[in-house]
Amino acid sequence: MTNEQAMAYLMRDGNLATPGTRYGRNTAECAEVAVAAARIYAEAQGEPLTLATLDYVMGLVVNGFDDPEYLISNYGDADAVGSDPS
Repeated sequence: MTNEQAMAYLMRDGNLATPGTRYGRNTAECAEVAVAAARIYAEAQGEPLTLATLDYVMGLVVNGFDDPEYLISNYGDADAVGSDPS
C-alpha cells in the first residue's frame, strides 16, 4: 500500500477537526503522522501495511498518545513523514 492509498483511506470521511491532539488540527495533518508511524510499526512486525494497522495508529494519533512520536523519533526518518517509501 502506498502512502497515497493510506492517506485516502484515512481521509475517507473528509478532513475532520481533531481538537485536543498535539499531532495536528485535522484529519489530513494527523494522517501524515499516522501513516509514517504505521509504516514503521508494520515493517518492525515484518508485515505489510494494513487497514487495521492504519486504524489502530490513527486512533493513537488523534487521542494524543506518545507512541507515534516515539516510533518516528526513534525508528523513522522525520523528514520522510508524508513521502512514499522508495
